[in-house]
Amino acid sequence: MGYERSRREPEWARSCRVAGRHDEVDLPTFQVGGWYDIFAQGTLDNFTAMRRAGRSATLVMGPWSHANQQHVIGDVNFGFSANSAFMGMRGPLNGLQPDWFQRTIGDGEAPEPDTGKVQLFVMGVNQWREETEWPLSRAVDTDFHLRADGRLTPEPPPVAEQPEQFTYDPMDPVPTTGGALLLTDDFRPGPSTRGTWRRARTSWSSPPNRSPRMSR
Repeated sequence: MGYERSRREPEWARSCRVAGRHDEVDLPTFQVGGWYDIFAQGTLDNFTAMRRAGRSATLVMGPWSHANQQHVIGDVNFGFSANSAFMGMRGPLNGLQPDWFQRTIGDGEAPEPDTGKVQLFVMGVNQWREETEWPLSRAVDTDFHLRADGRLTPEPPPVAEQPEQFTYDPMDPVPTTGGALLLTDDFRPGPSTRGTWRRARTSWSSPPNRSPRMSR
């Protein structure tokens, strides 16, 4: 989709989007994304929308960026099993895809009903996990509140607590140090203290976890 044409013809641009129209797509889908991919949320949204529409949907989420499906992403080595060539010894990603095509298309015969599979890479423990859904129904939503002095707590602040303040100036932004971006490996996952970082930045931190916790 041409960017300039989408600006000139917004109706045409809307006609090219699948968002909100997943029930019109009567086909199985195979979504591949990475936790550090700028399009990660769109991948997850497409998967959940297709499942809600009753379609067969398969999801693979690795610890990858948009352009890097290896096991070293920026400063972090997730282990060989994270590499798309191994997938935790499940076979290469480019081998899973032809298998999926064979199951869904086959030799022209009607394929067997298949709701699809979910393969998630859990960072930290650095292991692949096979699930049947996303989001996980066993997950528990936990609210955290931004507090004074940079605290992040499950408890809400009292009324008398003073607010944190910061200056927002789009003409003087804090330099990007990495994350879910569509840039080169110069901008990559890593500690927030790396590179040029402003003392005036505002951040909040929770107390250390006393037990393992998986967040999404």
